[in-house]
Amino acid sequence: MRRRGFKGKLSSLEEERFLGIALLESLKEAGTPGQVAFEDPDVVIAVETIGSWAGISFWDREDMKKYPFIRLD
Repeated sequence: MRRRGFKGKLSSLEEERFLGIALLESLKEAGTPGQVAFEDPDVVIAVETIGSWAGISFWDREDMKKYPFIRLD
């Protein structure tokens, strides 16, 4: 998660943790449990916020092979 704005009001680490828990719970409820992994991930979910605006993107393994500049920072 990359965040611009709300300095001192939001913690990127706490937001990442919240989103990760919500995602894992949703996957489990759907019958497809998952896990968070930084080594060779199946999907990268990128979230960026600017003030009260947010954007999200999903990149799967095929996308990451096709576009090598997509990576975890």
